[in-house]
Amino acid sequence: MRTAIPAPAGEPPVCDGCNAKVWHELLLAPCSERGLQALELAFSFTGGILSERQLLQRLQMFCDQPISRLARWIVDRKIVHLTWQSQVLVPGFQFLPQTACVRPVVQDLIGELGSIMDDWELTTWFALPNAWLGGRAPVDVLDCESHRVIQAARTAWFIARG
Repeated sequence: MRTAIPAPAGEPPVCDGCNAKVWHELLLAPCSERGLQALELAFSFTGGILSERQLLQRLQMFCDQPISRLARWIVDRKIVHLTWQSQVLVPGFQFLPQTACVRPVVQDLIGELGSIMDDWELTTWFALPNAWLGGRAPVDVLDCESHRVIQAARTAWFIARG
């Protein structure tokens, strides 16, 4: 079970499945300390958030030029990432276990949402409860219901495009 995020004085704590409006407001606060804490909590059960250094160490086990690979993924927008205080942060959920391969479904989702969301919005989309997924976050059902997650992304695209 997920633990609560500390809340400001007088406000209820935020936890998985609790008060989706608070989750939404918290996670969409661009580049805020509280937003980053919420993302860390949201991804804590699915690989956490990796620093650039942590990801490069992982990549070194599987390729000769990890810096080039990471740079290419970022430039080509093949991975979900965000920049916080000049540091690249990458959610671990998007990599296949025990490898440095990006899950194909993540690349499909970036393809669906990349034109309507910036890096922070895209990262938080995976963490937010989603009505099209029964109130569950895409990251929590990515493995078992990837087809529904793709449908939720397409719905988000159509809503954003009007």
